[in-house]
This record gives sequence, C-alpha cells and structure tokens, in this order.
Amino acid sequence: LELALTHSSGHGANQQRLEFLGDAVLGAAASASLFREHPDWSEGDMSVARTRMVCQDSLAACARQVALPELLRVSAAVARSGAVHERASVLADTIEALIGAVFVDGGYAAAEAATLQLLGPLLAEAGVIPEKDAKTRLQEWLHRRGWPLPTYRLLATEGPANALVFRAECSAGRPPRLAQGEGRSRRSAEQAAAAQVLAGLLGERERQTADGVRTDAGDGA
Repeated sequence: LELALTHSSGHGANQQRLEFLGDAVLGAAASASLFREHPDWSEGDMSVARTRMVCQDSLAACARQVALPELLRVSAAVARSGAVHERASVLADTIEALIGAVFVDGGYAAAEAATLQLLGPLLAEAGVIPEKDAKTRLQEWLHRRGWPLPTYRLLATEGPANALVFRAECSAGRPPRLAQGEGRSRRSAEQAAAAQVLAGLLGERERQTADGVRTDAGDGA
C-alpha cells in the first residue's frame, strides 16, 4: 500500500511498476463485468463502455471519492510546487497502482472485487448502451439497405487560428442527399453534416410510409 501511494517524484521505489500491473487488471475486471452484465451487447458496445469506465477522468473521480489525494506521498519539492495531488493524471495512476498492489497481495479475485467496488457507480452508468455517433448511425442505416457509404468533403476553414471553424459536406442516399455541418474540428463538422443527412433520410422514409409508398426490401428502422 505504501508503495502504491508513493508518487514517482520521490527517490527510490515508487508506484510506477504497480501502476503498469494495475492498468491491465482494471481493464480485465471492467471487461469481465461488462461481459457478464450485458450479454446482448456487441464487442463495440463493450469496448466503448470500458473506455469510459477506465479513462483518466473516471479513475481520478474514483480516487477523490476515496480520499486518495490526502494519502498520496510526494517529494517535498513537488509538494511545494502546487496541487499535484489533484491532477487527474496523477490520481488515475494512483488508482491503477492501488489495484496493482491488491493483485500482488491477494490475487486476481481480490483485485477484481476492489475494482468493482471502486468503479461501482461507473458500472451503473455503463448500463446504458453507449450512443453511437451520427457518422456511425448513418453508415449502418445505409449498409442495411445495401446503399453506397457516405462521402465527406471539407468545404472551408474559417476564423482565427485559436478559434477555427470547419465546414464540411456529407453526401449519402438514393438519390444523393447533401447537407453541411460546422464544428471546431473537421470531425465534428462531418458529424454535424451526417446528422443532417440522416435526419433527412429518416424523415423521407416516414413520409413515404405515411403515403403508402413501398420502401426498399428489407428496409428497417
């Protein structure tokens, strides 16, 4: 426990080796829990949920809940330099080292139990299937119909360097439907454009159904 709570800023043995071990145990325990609790989830669903559970911010939040910042041992120089105890990266590393220490001391079963106790609230939040982004949902919608995949084109990049705005275009459907989107990155602009195209395609399908127009064979929601 003492080793797991010793920051690498000090001289001599510290938490880094236990952190390496704990990272692997955390991933395995979170994966096993999601596998057991959600038999209907796909590999992709479980992967996204696990990433959310063991990301730096999530682990740092767990560390604060159990008062690890107060127990962390750092060098005198680092202690004087500022709030290193509150840095998310430091707290996440300490949680990993703590799990690694439990594994060394008590084996995998004990380490898994400790992981599930620490990540309990995050496991509850993972009970909802992670929402897929607009580009993924649009691609799956088109794939189910055997239609070509969407294409994206960057139209413009505007604004000062510290506040760039990207504008992108998405084309998809039969006949092709075009839409534009804006965002602070190219990816977010493409996501916005994809959301517009998907909304248009879904709206068109609903109108066709209401009018009694026959949709494509195998058409699904």
